[in-house]
Amino acid sequence: MPDRSTKRILVVEDEPAVLEFLKTVLVREGYDVVLASDGGEALELLTHEGTENLDLVITDLQLPRVMGVDLFREVLKQDPKLKVILITGYGVVEEYLELMTEGAFEYLNKPIRINELLRIVREAIGAGQTVG
Repeated sequence: MPDRSTKRILVVEDEPAVLEFLKTVLVREGYDVVLASDGGEALELLTHEGTENLDLVITDLQLPRVMGVDLFREVLKQDPKLKVILITGYGVVEEYLELMTEGAFEYLNKPIRINELLRIVREAIGAGQTVG
């Protein structure tokens, strides 16, 4: 059984350099990071493992196979309490506002700034914690 004191984050990003950047930053902060390079791979992972071993999902919106918005909605269907951070290189404010009303925790625009990423991750994981 994995050590659940370490927070586990699923990161879904199709740009290899961005995926590696996110992994490096998050692992350095002590998080257990699971990677998926497209929405289909992430859905397969969720189908096999479920969401119960995840503390946070960070996903790009523009993904091959399964779009990030569809992945986001599937995550919420499986676990409405699981926090999702959306990232994109396309600043479409209307879409973000709609997704925020649907339950997205926050969004980040590329290029991602480390301090902003870590602040939002800490907020999201803190918001998802339960006492007991």
